[in-house]
Order: sequence, then structure tokens, then C-alpha cells
Amino acid sequence: EFVLIDIEPQRPSRQRMIRSYTLSIAGIAFLLMGWFVLAKRDDLVTRYFYWLCVLFAFFLMDIPDWPSESWMTVKEMTRDLAHLLLPVVFLRFLLYFPTRSHLTNDNSRKHRLLWVPFWPLVIASFYAQVAKLDPSTSITVATIQGISTLYMVIWCIAGLAVFGKKAISKSRGIAHHKMRSVLMGLLFGILPFLIGNIMYM
Repeated sequence: EFVLIDIEPQRPSRQRMIRSYTLSIAGIAFLLMGWFVLAKRDDLVTRYFYWLCVLFAFFLMDIPDWPSESWMTVKEMTRDLAHLLLPVVFLRFLLYFPTRSHLTNDNSRKHRLLWVPFWPLVIASFYAQVAKLDPSTSITVATIQGISTLYMVIWCIAGLAVFGKKAISKSRGIAHHKMRSVLMGLLFGILPFLIGNIMYM
């Protein structure tokens, strides 16, 4: 059974175009900030800071839609990948901030465990996209979304707890660190993304 619907294309409103351009400029600013910091100091902290900036830029910039089913599938898969990357990158950045430059072999093995939930969720999410499962009726999609939301909440709360512990530690002097303004801006910037990601999932 087919249903025919007439669709009349409409030009986006001026307010919508201004908002889209403004967000794209903000995304470019995040990319430039990430590249600038990484160029100044290439270590664990700045590498994860850079990837946070890349993820922010991806969410902010308007990726165009094309009349191609393959393009739209790849776009949604990339969006799912970015949503699942954000919590673990956020947590690892706060684990290393402000001064950790390397990991011992033991710590490296422990921190790799933080990626354990990420890979099966990515595979399951990609499968749902390729199989074109209906989010409104598929139990599989609902299960993936539920587990993803739990993963994101736990990892992000853990990251904020790590930051809070460091912030109140007098011995670390984090409040006087020269990167404190960058970190605070990052934290204020990430909260809307975390809330939006949880709602999206």
C-alpha cells in the first residue's frame, strides 16, 4: 500500500539560517582551539582535549543532507559513533587533567577497560542502522538505547566526580593551573551535550 503526499519545499527562515551559521562558527572555533592547544603541548591531556573539541565541533556544525539513502545511513552511524565516544573521551580527559603525560603499563591496561562498553554498543548501533530497525517498535533498538544511556550517565558522572575530587584537593592546586579557564569552559560547554545525548539515546 502506498500513500502519496505532496511536499512543498520551503526556504529556511532567516532566524534558522543565522542559528545554523552561528553554531557552525562555534564548531570551527572548537576545532581551532583543539588544534592550537595540541600544537602547544602534545601529551595525554591535550590529545583527549583535542578529541573533545572535535566531538563538540561535529555536534555543532550542520552536516548537509543529500538525497541518498547510503549517505543518510552513514551520517546516522557517524552520529551514533560520536554520541558513544563522548562519555569515554570525557572521562579519560578528566582522569589525566591537568598534568599526566604518560601511563604506566598497569594503568594503561586498566584505562583500556573503559572502552569495553563502547565497542559492543557501536557494533549493535551500526547493526540497527544497516538493518533499518524501527526505533518506535524494535525491542533491540530500545535495549541498545537503554544500555547506551546507562553507560553515558555512569561514565559522565564518574568524570565529574574525578574532576570534583581534584578541584577540592589542595595538593593539586588545580584552581591555579594555567589551563583552568580552558577546562571550565569545556565543562560548561559539555553539559548541554551530555544532557542532549542522554535525551537523544
